Amino acid sequence: EQPTWAQITNPGGFSDDHLARGEREALDLRVMTGTPIVAKHGGLITQSGNLGDAGKAVTVYWVEQGLQYLSRECHLYQCLVQVGDNVTAGQRIGLSGNTGKSDGPHLHTFVLCDGVRIRLEDYWELVS
Repeated sequence: EQPTWAQITNPGGFSDDHLARGEREALDLRVMTGTPIVAKHGGLITQSGNLGDAGKAVTVYWVEQGLQYLSRECHLYQCLVQVGDNVTAGQRIGLSGNTGKSDGPHLHTFVLCDGVRIRLEDYWELVS
């Protein structure tokens, strides 16, 4: 399921700004600042903190059936985990915000599989 209840603000899976940067499989979810954000999957925190235009972000890494996955939650108000932490699916990893290059409170989220972005709708279908 989605990492938190939210309205998708970029129907079709991408916005013009993300398309210009080659991000066709990322989603923007409208949420109020401070909304808890949870891990999509259990794994290792490989990045937590400031990440340029992404603002405060958290990255979770895991391996499943020989495939390497990475999920990233961006524009957070606060990161609740540190690099090296192991998290479980559904564990709170951050609070939504408006940091980095952002025009309002939202969550920018995506998943990579072996370095390739995958559609989140496909990912949620696989894990449900």
